[in-house]
Amino acid sequence: MSRRFRIALSFAGEKRDFVAQIAELLATRFDRNCILYDKYHQAEFARADLAFHLPALYNNETDLIVVVLSRDYANREWCGLEWSAIYGLIKKRKAQDVMLCRFDSVDGQGLYDLAGFVDLDRETPQQATRLILERLALNEGQPPERYIREGMNDVDWPLVPPPLEWPVADHRTAQSAFERLITRAARSRILLICGPSETGKSHLTNQFLRNGVRIPHLTCARFDFKGSTDMDSLLQAFAARLNVPAPPAGTGISSQLGNVLSSLKKVAGPTLLVFDTFELAGEAERWMNETLLLAAVSEKQRSDSTSLDAALTGLTTSPLSLTTNLDKAKTDFPALATSISTPVKVATKATITANIPTLPAGKQVSAVSLKIQLPAGITPAVLNPLNLNDASGSLSLIGGANGSLSGASFDSATNTITFGNITLTAFGSGDFLVINCTISPSATNVNAGGFSILDNQVIDTTGAAIPGITPQLSVAFQ
Repeated sequence: MSRRFRIALSFAGEKRDFVAQIAELLATRFDRNCILYDKYHQAEFARADLAFHLPALYNNETDLIVVVLSRDYANREWCGLEWSAIYGLIKKRKAQDVMLCRFDSVDGQGLYDLAGFVDLDRETPQQATRLILERLALNEGQPPERYIREGMNDVDWPLVPPPLEWPVADHRTAQSAFERLITRAARSRILLICGPSETGKSHLTNQFLRNGVRIPHLTCARFDFKGSTDMDSLLQAFAARLNVPAPPAGTGISSQLGNVLSSLKKVAGPTLLVFDTFELAGEAERWMNETLLLAAVSEKQRSDSTSLDAALTGLTTSPLSLTTNLDKAKTDFPALATSISTPVKVATKATITANIPTLPAGKQVSAVSLKIQLPAGITPAVLNPLNLNDASGSLSLIGGANGSLSGASFDSATNTITFGNITLTAFGSGDFLVINCTISPSATNVNAGGFSILDNQVIDTTGAAIPGITPQLSVAFQ
């Protein structure tokens, strides 16, 4: 028999935003009362003996404990208290009741090197939720898809998204936003993708549709306002993909879109509508803002005849005009405010930061040489002189055009940057190099894992190489 809690979540506050999304998805599947997440039980946890009450819940009242380790986890008092109870379960040979997850390759205190983890650095909350549900089912001797597939015969949005095929430049933010958009617990059903021309928005359109058609009961179609001058033909094809009657030709784009919308309202089932180049809607712009957006408000907020169980994603090169229009729509129709998600911007730049990890006692760095592999479609911008701070040492790099600098070179054939000798002054550990790169609109399979160090040598102040020290790379996309 199941205990009081199906799943408990142990985490440090630095990862609350990530874990909160997991908790919300799990609560959609089981109910908030069945998820041990502090925000769901604030009244119960406001007690003087919480330090004794909480470990008992982990030990005796939870089917599966999910630990989300991070750099700050071991330093948090409450995390330490929770870990003591969790580690006690592991020592009692109840390790199957504990699912270990982590950021930044952090190890749990007292665990051996053979412990297995789910590394969350490259997972979205939706993907992590899927793994948690699979583990719970496996613990109970059930097929891993049990808690994911239950209710899939219902005509509704999926509880968690299926594994997505996403062979585009690291649009991790867009991917995560799309996953939220198409799940049952989504707070918004409108997603904006903003960015300049030729930055990969059309690639995103293709990915939305490619993944959308794989979801049971989800009807999806794309309409490009710049696709053709023959709008009648485009609208007829749009209606055909949505399995609704074609609108009467020659009646104007707003009227024809309105006809399609009226037909969709009569269909029981979720719908994904992708509109490309939203700001070129022309005569339909007002209809888009005042009719379609209003109709897309979640049925949780509206239950009258104008509601539509649809998710909208709009791609635009002009976020200013679009944002102005949407802000007006939010003012005119307050219910829209919580149905429009934060716009997602297409990544066009990548910033690489190189970091020296903790050194052996008494060691300091005087020079570093390294060779960095960049993914296809990523090229370095101009490398500027850099001096992070005097306390941690200085780095003198003389910038030059096309990504070259004194002591460094870029090989376009292999897409690698080689630093022959970066001179540091008694440097201990921490960030020591920043490289700004540009992302080609046609780049594919670009993610943080595609950046790697092929060769390196770290020299101490005596001129000797420090063994076992490899600079670490972190990548941020803008």
